[in-house]
Amino acid sequence: MLKFEQGEREENDSSILKKTNEETVRLQSSISGEKKSREDTEEAILEMLRIMITKMKSDIETEKKDR
Repeated sequence: MLKFEQGEREENDSSILKKTNEETVRLQSSISGEKKSREDTEEAILEMLRIMITKMKSDIETEKKDR
């Protein structure tokens, strides 16, 4: 009886460990995807700001020349 119970516990432990590892991998993948998405968004925003600044500088220079 004790051997059977020990075997059951080992199977349960193994099952829990497997599920925990799977969930850890899933979470790491989700975190990695979210991080990449945020980095891409940040880069896009910075590029838009660069474009806006360049345009504003150009507009200011044009205004100065027109005066």
